[in-house]
Amino acid sequence: NGYPVLSHVAFQLEKYRIEKIIVNLHYKPEKIMEFFGPKFLYMYEPKLLGTAGSIKAAFKFVSESDLIVQNGDTLSNVDIFSMWRWHQMSGSKATILWDNDKCAGTMIFNRKYLDYLPDEGMIDDVFAKAKPTFFYQADLKWYDIGTPMKLELARKAYARDANSTYN
Repeated sequence: NGYPVLSHVAFQLEKYRIEKIIVNLHYKPEKIMEFFGPKFLYMYEPKLLGTAGSIKAAFKFVSESDLIVQNGDTLSNVDIFSMWRWHQMSGSKATILWDNDKCAGTMIFNRKYLDYLPDEGMIDDVFAKAKPTFFYQADLKWYDIGTPMKLELARKAYARDANSTYN
């Protein structure tokens, strides 16, 4: 439709009245910044830090105790507010949206999780170390859109289900 995939993510977050959106940039950051302008806070990584390092760096931009992370290459219809409430009630340091033995692209981290996060590295390596980490399962539809072929499959599925909203 001519809009970056990030537009869908932003729409979903704004639907839940999430006002501060931090976008982690690496590849062609000027394109994203030009398209969205001052709508977001931008975090540029000249060298990739990995998911764990990026999450740790993002906490520098927020004063809140929790940080909601949405992968930019995932579309889903998760109810973020319900997931956040569950995270709060569970007392978890981290809540990971989980489906079919994998992360479905949405995570919530409490500031207390910072002690477990390396400056660089992948988040999967951290899950086993940080307790409690909970895996949130919901009846949802989600799509990994990290490759052009996966994006096209998601577009077709999205078109079939016009009543759903994906982030």
